[in-house]
Amino acid sequence: MFIAIGGIDTLDEKQLLARKEIFGENTLPERKKKRFWEFMVDALSDVTLIVLIVCGILSLILGLTIEKDKTVGWIEGASILVAVLIVVLISSLNDFQKEKQFRELSAIKDDVIVSVTRNFKRMQIPAKELLVGDLLHLSTGDIVTADGLLLKGYDVKVDNSSLTGESEPVEKSPNEDPVIYSGTKILAGYGILLVCAVGVRSQTGIIHRLVSSNASISAQGKKRTSEHKESEPTGESTHLLSEEHKYSSSSSSDVSEPDESVIEGSGSVLQKKLEDLAVRIGYFGMMMAVLTFLILVIRFCIKTYTVRRFDVADLAEFLKFFIVGITVLVVAVPEGLPLAVTIALAFSVKRMLRDKNLVRHLDACETMGSATTICSDKTGTLTTNQMTVAACEFAHVQKDCLQYDKAPLGRTSKDIVEQIASVNSTAEVPAITLLFGEIVIHSVSTIQQVLIEDDGRCEYLGSSTECALLYFLRVHNIDYAKYRKTCEVAKLVTFSSARKRMSTIIYLPQEEIYRVLCKGAGEVVLGRCAFLYREDTGKGPLTPELRDYYQQRIDDYAQKGLRTLTFAYKDLSKETFEARGANTDFVESSLIFMGIVGIKDPVRPEVVNAIKQCQKAGIVVRMVTGDNVLTACTIAKECGILDADYSFFSVMEGPDFRNRVTEADGPFMTALLLSSLLIF
Repeated sequence: MFIAIGGIDTLDEKQLLARKEIFGENTLPERKKKRFWEFMVDALSDVTLIVLIVCGILSLILGLTIEKDKTVGWIEGASILVAVLIVVLISSLNDFQKEKQFRELSAIKDDVIVSVTRNFKRMQIPAKELLVGDLLHLSTGDIVTADGLLLKGYDVKVDNSSLTGESEPVEKSPNEDPVIYSGTKILAGYGILLVCAVGVRSQTGIIHRLVSSNASISAQGKKRTSEHKESEPTGESTHLLSEEHKYSSSSSSDVSEPDESVIEGSGSVLQKKLEDLAVRIGYFGMMMAVLTFLILVIRFCIKTYTVRRFDVADLAEFLKFFIVGITVLVVAVPEGLPLAVTIALAFSVKRMLRDKNLVRHLDACETMGSATTICSDKTGTLTTNQMTVAACEFAHVQKDCLQYDKAPLGRTSKDIVEQIASVNSTAEVPAITLLFGEIVIHSVSTIQQVLIEDDGRCEYLGSSTECALLYFLRVHNIDYAKYRKTCEVAKLVTFSSARKRMSTIIYLPQEEIYRVLCKGAGEVVLGRCAFLYREDTGKGPLTPELRDYYQQRIDDYAQKGLRTLTFAYKDLSKETFEARGANTDFVESSLIFMGIVGIKDPVRPEVVNAIKQCQKAGIVVRMVTGDNVLTACTIAKECGILDADYSFFSVMEGPDFRNRVTEADGPFMTALLLSSLLIF
């Protein structure tokens, strides 16, 4: 059977619907919703209410048979039954609303957005709308939401611990091991996955069925344990089942059951204390109820039977005393005390959701009340994550530089393109091709970077840094799609927080050479450059004076709060690439410096006031970021985390921090932790 691939074949609406009917949707069977009357049945299962119902019925019977005035004798029994009905309705309504809240929160929690290519278009859709044949774009940190084959990938490493229990990363490649299962996590690299199985047919669905069937077998096994020993799961299956909880909690494709335990947690400290208090009060209430009943009975017996003998009508009095005792018990037992906290927290979560703050565990609301320190990321948390190229500088003849220091980018003049192009005097190594081509090819290599135009409006998909560079090309009328179609990627060395750079090696068939394009943190890439692009020869030595100059420019950008990126390149012959292309250190050494780009990421307008409120409450706010130290300090001062006259000890880089807080054998040295540290 031939299956059209959504990314490279055009599919109309009927074909998409047919595919959904044949292969299913990317959802799992939902747990059956409890109806309102089922909550009423659960509420009526309370022993106290059952006793009250029995007492109400007996009181009603006695009132209609033994009481002298039968016209009003039924009122007490009917009142008890009506009171029980009201309690049951209120309790059922609370439980019904609570489950509804948890279902809504669970749906939001599992509403994962994925990036796919369908009908030649790159788009972002909910994971539950994935269909077989779609091209799913994966990047570092993603949870795979469907089973599929890796069609294209660079240094892809997958965490299969949710399936196999093995913590070691597994390398995936299109040729050797292309199968990737749902629920696994992408630890490194980038790739495009052809979706082959979704929903109940995916690995998530298989485990879901195993667990469901195992639960049914366990329920039946209580009656027929000895007869069904041979039907127990094998060791491998048992291991899969034991991993299901961890799997379901980490897999973003499991959008079926709103597991209250995931959202509500195992109970906060306050809830546990309230439950313990409710039990203690319940014991005390039971003692008082029994004592009240005994006192009333003894008092009635002394007062009545010293005068006359027992009469059948006295049973009604004893029943009244019993009802009074039960009433005392019902009033004294605060069974709704822990529930009140849960309901209050659930409604608080809904309120916070309006502020774009999803709380996955209710007890987190209580825990955060005890927080003394907040360690916050910078990009996207303290800043808007809407980046634009605000400044750039490219190598010119000898020490001269082309400077561009205007923001926002929308005001950019096209003259800069002509000036950059004027650097190129040879057809052999055109500067504008190198620079713009490097931006495009890098964005292609990371796979998730796309810029879509829709009715003149730009929509960004993927890394905001890469999108800022693509928009930079768009402003200068550079067709990045052309580069994507023509370039042949031979190798990609992915970005990591430790390396702070990435490199792409492309093959140029006309020149029969391989070109290394490197992009990364300003000071890191500059440190690996040995040459500078020159107009006459294509490259010249990067002298210490020039290196100091460009390092100063990087620092200047950083002090303005700009994220700096340095671009460099290097050409390799076919023989050199075949012999030493696998050596990353060699490939990324002796590079030719091309230029610097400064990217602006504005601080969120509400951040300054929020940090002031935290500091007023005695909470220390720290910034944790992988950016340049000077850039981070500028943003920290802008946010109010650092004062204008901050000390040297307020800023620390990762290696220094780890050296200070750990000994040689590993344990933390808490005595060295300073309360004023700003961690990088």
